[in-house]
Amino acid sequence: MAWCELPKFVPHSWLRSAHAQTIAGAYWRLPPFQLATRPHRVCLGDGDRVVVHEDQPTRELDSDRTALLIHGLGGCHRSKYVHRLAARLLERGWRVLRMDMRGFGAGSLEARQHTHAGRWQDIAAVIEAMVAPLSRLSVIGFSMGANQLLKLLGCWEGARPERIEKAIAVAPPLKLWLCAATLDRGLNRIYDWSFVRTLKRQVQRRRDVPGFVSTSELPLPDRLRKFDAQWTAPLGGFRDVDDYYEQASAVHDLGLIRVPTMILAAEDDPLVPISTFHDLPISSRVRVATTTHGGHLGYIGQTGLDPDRFWLDWRLIEQLESPLAMA
Repeated sequence: MAWCELPKFVPHSWLRSAHAQTIAGAYWRLPPFQLATRPHRVCLGDGDRVVVHEDQPTRELDSDRTALLIHGLGGCHRSKYVHRLAARLLERGWRVLRMDMRGFGAGSLEARQHTHAGRWQDIAAVIEAMVAPLSRLSVIGFSMGANQLLKLLGCWEGARPERIEKAIAVAPPLKLWLCAATLDRGLNRIYDWSFVRTLKRQVQRRRDVPGFVSTSELPLPDRLRKFDAQWTAPLGGFRDVDDYYEQASAVHDLGLIRVPTMILAAEDDPLVPISTFHDLPISSRVRVATTTHGGHLGYIGQTGLDPDRFWLDWRLIEQLESPLAMA
């Protein structure tokens, strides 16, 4: 399947470095979007629940088009990149679902168990509960949510993946062990610290949930790999942190994907090294597209090509709304 060609990303003149793009993408002020959101609680197979935020268009341009958006590690349905894209799609007549991962966002107190990079079954449960079988569904995942999405596409059995018309994975950490090592070097430790601070805050907030599953009362560590070793891996049922990184990495599932899928990555991403995307064992339905700049979920560009500087938003909309052609 042939996707639209991506125009070159030209970074904002003040944001040419990867770190500047990454930080600006997280903190750049949002346009004044208004979303009339209705929350839904979706039950999972083990009794936990996640919250999905539904935004319905006020004008029925194409009511059978649904987009499911999945945030990254430490984010939620309010993450800027999710909020912006939801508002833009809503304006164009899409029904939008913004999923909070298990234990995050509005559902932080709805779950006893914890999320991890391989929990694709939670996405499957949301699709089964929230999307009509004949609806035209597109799914967009960001960072860890993108890894979960790719695992869903490779692991969901039978004809179920074909309920998804298109899938786009932005900056997926396909090789978790490689990303963990990258976060442990130089300035990248700032992001490592930021992730762990958010995760620790979530754990502390959720300790009073009835039946909350915990490994021990030991103080939580300040580094992501150590956090995954003490917390994520054992609670996810993995033998150890290395087993978690191996089993939860979506790189092993790319050859099984039957849904038209785009993977988008920046060569200067400080969290997900570009070597992640070299020599991938992908199926014919998967296209890997890379940009020279963009950082991690940044893509704050120069003006001129698009109505504003959010290059990524407009590219995602173009890919979602353009018909796929046979390659």
